Amino acid sequence: KKCVRGRGRCNAWVFCAGSDRAGAEDRCFSYDIHKHVKGECWLKFEGNLSSPVAAGPTLPAPFRAAERKQWPWAVPEQLWPGPPPERLTWQSGIVADAAAP
Repeated sequence: KKCVRGRGRCNAWVFCAGSDRAGAEDRCFSYDIHKHVKGECWLKFEGNLSSPVAAGPTLPAPFRAAERKQWPWAVPEQLWPGPPPERLTWQSGIVADAAAP
């Protein structure tokens, strides 16, 4: 879902702090088709507030070892070279009502 009128509302934020991966210091690994660069912030829709997708701070070893075509989301090689990182270098949070789960 996107954060646009009529399709749900943004309820999460993400900040890209950059990466410690050689050749990718200027970006963050993310499960999408965008190159998220160091210093960038973005909003997104999180469908399950009590169990966010990729909450981090690390990615499971089986996911990191899987072939790219087996990843749950398509991440083009030009956006992220090589396998996913062990540690996620972005920070994120949920913006929700106090009564949310």
